[in-house]
Amino acid sequence: MIKRLQLNRYGEDLGGMAAYRRAQNDAEDAGRAYRRQTRAVLRNVVDHQLTPRQRQMVRMYYYERKSMPRIAAELGVNKSTVSRTVARARRVIARCMNGWV
Repeated sequence: MIKRLQLNRYGEDLGGMAAYRRAQNDAEDAGRAYRRQTRAVLRNVVDHQLTPRQRQMVRMYYYERKSMPRIAAELGVNKSTVSRTVARARRVIARCMNGWV
């Protein structure tokens, strides 16, 4: 049996393009699933591995996108305290996320 090629107006094999697009979509789906899992693990680490103070400052800095001087002013602490606390939280997160990122 002879397979007929379907070509588009540029002479490209449509069967090959469809397979390429399917593979590309599968890769994008896998990437989305990996990012979703990574976010879930990160959320779990933030919720259960950080101290309440670290959690508060990480949420303000990363999720609410507040600057360190602003966080310091709102919490009534020194900017260096915010910086150190966020750095410590980052180390905890990195240690717990080892293997995920």
